[in-house]
Amino acid sequence: MTASRSTPLSILGAVAAAFLLCGVAAAQVTLGPRVGPGTAEVRLVERSAEPLELDEKTIAAVKALAVEASARDEKLNEQMRDERLKLRDLLNEELPEEAALLKQAAAVSSLAADMQKHQMETSLRVRKLLTPEQRKELMELRKNVKQPRRRRPR
Repeated sequence: MTASRSTPLSILGAVAAAFLLCGVAAAQVTLGPRVGPGTAEVRLVERSAEPLELDEKTIAAVKALAVEASARDEKLNEQMRDERLKLRDLLNEELPEEAALLKQAAAVSSLAADMQKHQMETSLRVRKLLTPEQRKELMELRKNVKQPRRRRPR
């Protein structure tokens, strides 16, 4: 393929990917922030303090993690909203600059990875507070938690 043909195709691919990202962003803005595994783990442990037989010290430590995770999640969600809006603005241009579009899509992807990493770290930190027996019980409780149904964006 010649350079003149590959450039329009690569721009078209970048624009298609960016539209897909914006569609996901629009869905999340409409539905609110996603609850990640780390956040869900904290909430489940908080709600299950009695069946897990948590002592006051562990409950306080979980609550402290919840406050810390919430503050970090809020900051990351705000950054993600800002980056997605920048991406949407680029997509609203008649012919966005390919390099700028790809750079912004990479920024959004990087933040999404940071969010997931933080959620996994939080989940592990919560589990480390529990005894092996409490972790086993938590895994059983997680199996019984109904997963929320995701609405599809219209």
